[in-house]
Amino acid sequence: MNFMIIIAIVLVILIGLLIFSRDFRRWLGDTLQAIALLIAAAFPAVSAWLVNAVRVIGRVIGIYSLILAGTTLFALVLIIVALIINAPAFTAFAFVLALTLVLLAWLPAGIVLKLFRINNLVIPKLLKMIIAWVAFVGFLGLMCPDIITFRSLMGAALIGFILLGVTTRINALDKIVFPLVVVMCLTVAWKHFFPEDFRSTVRYAQSWSKRANTAKDRGSINNETDAAVTYGVVLRDVNILYTLLKDKKSDSEILTEEEIILKRGTIVKFASHKQEIKEIDGQGFAQIQLAKANGSFVNGKKYWVEAEYVMTANPREITPKDESLLPVNQPRTNQPISAVVSPRDSIFTKGVYQINVKGVTPYNIVIVPSRSGCARYSLSSGSYNYQIIFPGESPIQANPNLQLQHRERPVFQLSSQTGDVVTLTVA
Repeated sequence: MNFMIIIAIVLVILIGLLIFSRDFRRWLGDTLQAIALLIAAAFPAVSAWLVNAVRVIGRVIGIYSLILAGTTLFALVLIIVALIINAPAFTAFAFVLALTLVLLAWLPAGIVLKLFRINNLVIPKLLKMIIAWVAFVGFLGLMCPDIITFRSLMGAALIGFILLGVTTRINALDKIVFPLVVVMCLTVAWKHFFPEDFRSTVRYAQSWSKRANTAKDRGSINNETDAAVTYGVVLRDVNILYTLLKDKKSDSEILTEEEIILKRGTIVKFASHKQEIKEIDGQGFAQIQLAKANGSFVNGKKYWVEAEYVMTANPREITPKDESLLPVNQPRTNQPISAVVSPRDSIFTKGVYQINVKGVTPYNIVIVPSRSGCARYSLSSGSYNYQIIFPGESPIQANPNLQLQHRERPVFQLSSQTGDVVTLTVA
């Protein structure tokens, strides 16, 4: 442990000398050059081989660096073009191609670093995180192209810079991004395999949102009604009101009296509840507006009155709500609906019939003669306590001498309040 501390201190000293001391840098360069010349003089073959190896390694590293830089630049340009075009299919293809090229370009360097145990993983965690975030942006461009705008991208970039200074570490990829991607994939599958269920569910959710918004708007109307105007109630009989005039010479305000009677309990309106109480000669005055003859305060005359004579009131205290006026709260009238049912027809041909009449016969008596011409029939009973009712005519009281008008097809009903047995004879 002490040895490692000593090495760290020596390295810090050397780095400090390299940065701040020009003489040390010159001495170190001359020393290394002298050592190289000594090795070349003592071992010329080894020196030549090392020089060639360093040149080859440097050339390979240079070419690989150019390839890696070019691939990264091409991937960046491809991603920017995809975001500008903002076509879902092309965005997904461009992001997949760009990220694949970056991974393939990094793979040789990752393997070498892994072999020399510089890195524990072929693809370091930082690179994985960067690729994951870029892939998430591409996924959003595929699933929700309307979200990908210049403003949203700049906002996301600023949020990323803000998160750099957050001390509390949050694994956003595991806690936020991955669950969000799963939910989005399940939503797409739901929409694809059950389109009607998805449509109806979205509509139902939107209807609840509309209902909530409408309820808030209705509440706003009530609140705005209460906030728009302030009324007042006169607390005592007032015989004098005032008008306020301004004296141009003295630049002062003068009250002019007017004989106007306001009875106790009169409703007035404050000219403006935002207007402060004006204090004149130690007395507070409020400006009120009187109702016109038709009861409206609009364009009514304005006067000043002692402020303590008027009590404020909101609109609903002057005109309270009356829920009984709503149709839902009005009493229902349960009136029986009498169904008009036409009585059936009963055919009577030639013969003699006994009809027991109690009330009105529940059928129409239709006389059908056995031969052409007018039907011949007669009615009789022991007490003649019945009436004959032809449709659309007044009831006819029966009697022994009654002569009925001849009809080709008589149709009538019999009626008796006390009951009677009527004999019908059809010839």
